[in-house]
Order: sequence, then C-alpha cells, then structure tokens
Amino acid sequence: MKINGSSFVKARESHLLGVLELANKADVTFKTLSRVEKGQSVKLVSLRKVIKALGLTIEEAMAKRMIIMENDDKK
Repeated sequence: MKINGSSFVKARESHLLGVLELANKADVTFKTLSRVEKGQSVKLVSLRKVIKALGLTIEEAMAKRMIIMENDDKK
C-alpha cells in the first residue's frame, strides 16, 4: 500500500485544518500525521484514524487515490 501524501495535505487544507489540529482530531501525533503527508509508512490503525478524522471511509480514500494498493499501482 502506498500513501499519496499530497492528497492528504489537500484534504486537510480543504477542511481548513492545520497539521496539529488534524493530528489532535485524529488522535495521532504530529510526527505521525507529518509522515502521512510525506507519503511515508505509518501503522494502519493510525492511517485509519486520519482518514476518519477527514470524514472519509477507507473505501472513499481509495477511490480518491489517497491510498493505493500495490496491485492497483500498475493501472
């Protein structure tokens, strides 16, 4: 699974949230959210919290290409 960090930044900004605000809302650390926004690996539970805090489901995040399954990468 790959994380499209820039799409998380855009989603956060569209909600008019700062990094620290979203991190608090998602109950993850600033460092964890920064890793998500850089497209770096994080624990699945943390990624799920961030997606939920943005008001999305995993399926919606996948449809928006925020997270990309490795086998979908070749499409």
